[in-house]
Amino acid sequence: MAAQHHVRPDRWLAFARRGRSTWALGRLSWSGDVNEAYTLTQQQEVTFRLNQRLARVTADITLQLESRWKDLNAVDHFFITQFGKAQRTFLAIHTLLRESLIEDALCLLRVLVENTINLKYGVHSNPVQVVRRYWDWAMLDSVRRARAANWFEGTSLHSEERKAALLKGEAEVRSRYSAEEFESLKRNVFGLSLEKRAEVAKLSQLYDASYRVLSLLSRNVHAMDVAVMDVTRATSSAGEHTEFLRVRTSHLLDIAQWCLGTITIWANGQFLCGYDEVLETLQGHS
Repeated sequence: MAAQHHVRPDRWLAFARRGRSTWALGRLSWSGDVNEAYTLTQQQEVTFRLNQRLARVTADITLQLESRWKDLNAVDHFFITQFGKAQRTFLAIHTLLRESLIEDALCLLRVLVENTINLKYGVHSNPVQVVRRYWDWAMLDSVRRARAANWFEGTSLHSEERKAALLKGEAEVRSRYSAEEFESLKRNVFGLSLEKRAEVAKLSQLYDASYRVLSLLSRNVHAMDVAVMDVTRATSSAGEHTEFLRVRTSHLLDIAQWCLGTITIWANGQFLCGYDEVLETLQGHS
């Protein structure tokens, strides 16, 4: 799969420092204004097709793992769930990219990168402890949402039995942690920043080359301030803007491929799914 060192974050940074943007309001029309109307280069088309093949293999492995669900334990369930989430995010990225919705695909690339780091963090640390903390956090989050919604009063979800069960689960989780650890768990599911988790997962280069760069551009990626972006786009030449889109699209395709490819290889080996030759062939074409 695409190697991390092929990514050129320095080129992104150069554009970011000069205030370049990748989306504009302009004159309203479907093809050129609600998306970037960007056409993939020949090399990007090759990568896109390879990613489609990877997605099909990943889907087959996911189905196999789901069919074995009852025979696997809670720790396995956690990693399979994370793997399935990565597969869906990967598909969503390429669906958006097919429509030239590059900025929206970049938002999901952040999700895929974080998901990859979390999965590999669990593998490289203490899997049982990580999974226990994850499920405990999930219980606390369920209680938080229910409490914020007044226990869903006035809806079909409201019942005293449900409320009692949630409060009991919260109490059980609280009993397993000190007061300080409990507050930490409520704030952060893993207790470490994403950057620190990337270090443990041996994926600092992935974090620096993708997630950190996207954070620098987060005003554009998250706020989608079309008025500001329209102005900044107008200050760059058409050729420069196209080159920026080319760099961003290549980054999307390569990083998405690397993330899903890496964890697919891991899942195939961990659960003995039998796709070794198929994955080796895909790697040979990347």
